[in-house]
Amino acid sequence: FRSAIASVPATVTVAAGASTATFTVTTSAVNTATDVLITAAANGGSANATLAVTAPGVSALSLSPTTVIGGNANSTGTVTIETAAPAGGVVVDLTSSNTALATVPATVTVAQGQTTATFTITTKYTAASATSIITASSSGMTRSATLTVTPIIVTGVSLSLSSVRGGVANSTGTVTITGNAPTGGLTVALSSANSA
Repeated sequence: FRSAIASVPATVTVAAGASTATFTVTTSAVNTATDVLITAAANGGSANATLAVTAPGVSALSLSPTTVIGGNANSTGTVTIETAAPAGGVVVDLTSSNTALATVPATVTVAQGQTTATFTITTKYTAASATSIITASSSGMTRSATLTVTPIIVTGVSLSLSSVRGGVANSTGTVTITGNAPTGGLTVALSSANSA
């Protein structure tokens, strides 16, 4: 008997003197869990068994990059499933453990014939380094990866004039930060100290 999801040979022979015989149930990829009824019959008697055929599960999840500056850069996630997706593709559920820091779409679909799909992890401004665990799930299989989101920090300060005559001339200072300031700007604390 042959179906689109599972097929069995037309017959199986129980050898003389034996009470059992084995056969192979050959399955095809599915995009949603499906139960297949396997039936054996001989001499007016029959028995059934149910085979649960599930969609390919998630075998891997990777992030690139794994560390980003919040609100300035995003990360790309790549999910990998066990086998090529069947017609209609395979839907993978996505979650972020810290949505105040990083957000993901609810799902991503691995297209027919493919084993991977990518999605964007959108990050938000943060005042301190923090992490979010990104999780991908399908058919009872789950994979996770950690994204580190860092704050914008000061990377440099320069002076237009490094030497001036006190009370006669001024110098202009410029601060440089690691990314673009968020909405409302970024307040940078300044101080000066005399050297001996």
